Amino acid sequence: MGVDRQMDCAEHKTVAASGAGAEIPCRTGRSLWTDGFPLRVIRYDHRRSRGMHKHDFFELVIVISGSCMHVTPAGNCGIAAGDVFLIRPGTAHSYEAVADFSLVNLVYAPELLPLCDLERSPGYQALFVLEPEHVLPGGAYRHLKLDRETLDRVGGEIDRLENALAEAKPGHRFRALGIFMGIVSLLADYFSGVSVGEECTDLFRLGRLLGFLEQNYMRPLTLPEMAKQAAVSEVTLYRLFRKGTGESPVNCLNRVRLRHARALLLNTRLPISEVAAATGFADSNYFSRRFRKFAGMSPREFRESGGKAAAAVAWGKK
Repeated sequence: MGVDRQMDCAEHKTVAASGAGAEIPCRTGRSLWTDGFPLRVIRYDHRRSRGMHKHDFFELVIVISGSCMHVTPAGNCGIAAGDVFLIRPGTAHSYEAVADFSLVNLVYAPELLPLCDLERSPGYQALFVLEPEHVLPGGAYRHLKLDRETLDRVGGEIDRLENALAEAKPGHRFRALGIFMGIVSLLADYFSGVSVGEECTDLFRLGRLLGFLEQNYMRPLTLPEMAKQAAVSEVTLYRLFRKGTGESPVNCLNRVRLRHARALLLNTRLPISEVAAATGFADSNYFSRRFRKFAGMSPREFRESGGKAAAAVAWGKK
């Protein structure tokens, strides 16, 4: 069965399009990983446009050849060989005006990828957090792009991943996950070191800043220090965060700190006051208030729940 048909056969449902009466097909990963391992390589050779759709899994897209128009609610973006972007669960998108167009989707469930300290990488922040589709001056969109050599290298690793997934030998899932993590690391390293043009400066500057916060969240950071790190004014710093994350620098820093606090609450028996201090909060009462605002419960309640409520908590923008 061809991969296009394979995806069409995946279990799917429809959901109402935001602000419209039409419904957008929503594909689920349930039938893709019937073996219980949520990682697949899906290759597409598009000879026709692919209609608007959603899915409940992450989709890391690498464009291999040709070109088309990538259409999302945020806007339209021309894509071509070397473009790389992430489609998050619930994001509607389509491919139109295709021309000799082929891509590879690395399809995975959100819980699959162990990040460890990867969130400190500016390239990871740029591709996996701030993408997809950052706005350029004038309101246009574009994706991040690999050079030909790196695209070929990533293509070789994808071949290895596909072969590992096809194996039936014991340990093949472990090997496949290792190769996938290597691909993510390769992309993060590439976009951490790539020289960018003027139009991408804000994206990578913010990516470096988010990596800086991940490394220094436990310190008493100030707005002037963050602005100095980015070599911008405080006004520009605020604009960068609002444009790239939808929140203020302080709120973004607090979210990073609270995410690390969550891990300490679940994995240690440190007193609440020590968890607060270890994650950059000088005042444990302020820490508790912020935690409740983000999680909907106190740090103590969260710990006593054993993290059972964690799946329902949107550690996002509040």
